[in-house]
Amino acid sequence: MPSGMFGYRPVDGKGRKKWRLAIGGCLLIFIFAHLFF
Repeated sequence: MPSGMFGYRPVDGKGRKKWRLAIGGCLLIFIFAHLFF
């Protein structure tokens, strides 16, 4: 597994972390939508 996919690479860690947060937030909203609607 390439570590760059998960944002552990120090070179562009900030950009990757933003993507991880964005994807994580979307997943959380998706799960909450299924729980409440």
